[in-house]
Amino acid sequence: NCMMMRPYLTVVLVLLSAVAVCSKQAGIIKICEGHSSNITCSGGTKIHIMKAIYGRTEKHVCPSKAIKTTSCLSESSTCIVKAKCNGKSSCLLKASNDVFGDPCEGTYKYLEVEHICR
Repeated sequence: NCMMMRPYLTVVLVLLSAVAVCSKQAGIIKICEGHSSNITCSGGTKIHIMKAIYGRTEKHVCPSKAIKTTSCLSESSTCIVKAKCNGKSSCLLKASNDVFGDPCEGTYKYLEVEHICR
């Protein structure tokens, strides 16, 4: 029985190790409108953008009195951020209507970016 379990345990340990490495390198950044922030990957890894949203989907992120809606986003957010950041070790992002357009006038927006380093 011990011999039958050994390959199974090895596979489980390898998978757990891979998950631990990936989770350490994944990240979500949130940048309030009008501000900038860097995404940086270290150790020779490169940025891979999973998803980006510019607009507002939550009230508690970047709180403001200027919130008319919590259901707006720029449809082109992910494409714009991927074009700017994918394959680089560092990338400066600005949360701005100049970059992403204004999906909801009169609402203070933010940029939320989900990325991994690989």
